[in-house]
Amino acid sequence: MRIDRRSWWLPATLFFLICGGLIFATYWFGWSKTGFLNKSLWDWLQLLIIPLALAVIAILFNSAERKNEQRIATDNQQETALQEYIKWSGRSAGQLLETSETDCLREGEL
Repeated sequence: MRIDRRSWWLPATLFFLICGGLIFATYWFGWSKTGFLNKSLWDWLQLLIIPLALAVIAILFNSAERKNEQRIATDNQQETALQEYIKWSGRSAGQLLETSETDCLREGEL
């Protein structure tokens, strides 16, 4: 199942805008009960750096895995084509003609 990349951008953007708006409103209006008011920059970095690092690692891993799967699929296609070529190139012209005549007779073309 493939997820459209555009489908998750809107909810993620809305989530971050709402969180940012809440934090901004806490500082602007001085809401002390939210727990955001007395946080320093270092506190925010401690809170956000681990999830951000995990998200970046997951995205990079997913990208590398997708590239690896595409490479394997390409290699398999090339291997199949090479095996077919080797199979057909090993036959003589007479064998190929006999095979094609036999195939045509089976299909009723001759």
